[in-house]
Amino acid sequence: MAKGKGGTWFFVAVLVGSLAFAGNEQGGSSSPGTSTGGLSSGIQGFGGGDGGEGDECDGTTRYDSPQGRYTIPTDAAADPVTARDCMLGVDEGSGAPVATLQTALRDCYFQPVDVDGAYGAVTHDAVRAVQANVGVTVDGKYGPETAGAMAWPTSLDSGPDVCVAHPA
Repeated sequence: MAKGKGGTWFFVAVLVGSLAFAGNEQGGSSSPGTSTGGLSSGIQGFGGGDGGEGDECDGTTRYDSPQGRYTIPTDAAADPVTARDCMLGVDEGSGAPVATLQTALRDCYFQPVDVDGAYGAVTHDAVRAVQANVGVTVDGKYGPETAGAMAWPTSLDSGPDVCVAHPA
């Protein structure tokens, strides 16, 4: 009988800890645009994405790295590896995440795309060209593999913007 009570207390402790952790993951103490742990959270609004592959990128997040400050499409404001574990494609995403991708395609890879936030045929073709250039699966969809291989416009405190890959 004592063994069952101990298991119950363990379950309650785990449940309470999980709820407290989930509250912090929802932005508990950080305010939008506040730098915490190398990232600025809340740059663009986030939906209900859980960071799992296949989620639509529904926001952007700005990160600070040794190479400078850069912004990428994300589905959650977490570390840059798990936050970019989302997808964009034709009929999958629009707005700020697509505009951020289009800016990188235009500025770092000289692709002829308009930065309009719409993932259409021109953006699809530009992503395919970049995927072939960086040596990842060529499918025209933006996802974790493409995000980790691409160079992103990166701001330096001491000079002009440059394009830098920020791999996992």
